[in-house]
Amino acid sequence: MAVILGGLTKKLQPLDITVNKPFKDQLQAKWENWMMGGIHEYNKTGQMKRPSYKDIVAWIVESWAAVSENCVRND
Repeated sequence: MAVILGGLTKKLQPLDITVNKPFKDQLQAKWENWMMGGIHEYNKTGQMKRPSYKDIVAWIVESWAAVSENCVRND
């Protein structure tokens, strides 16, 4: 286990800032749109059903496509 001092993340973990963050931001936006929109199905206990695997995979593909090639090359 290593402790990363404050301000060093961008030096030691550049993918967390340059690639992973934009990808995760896109994915979170798709999740939020799904949660806010449409009519959801509920199970017998009244809990909302999760999105389908097909939807989740589509979100991942779209989110990754939104990360520019230039963004990946810059680091």
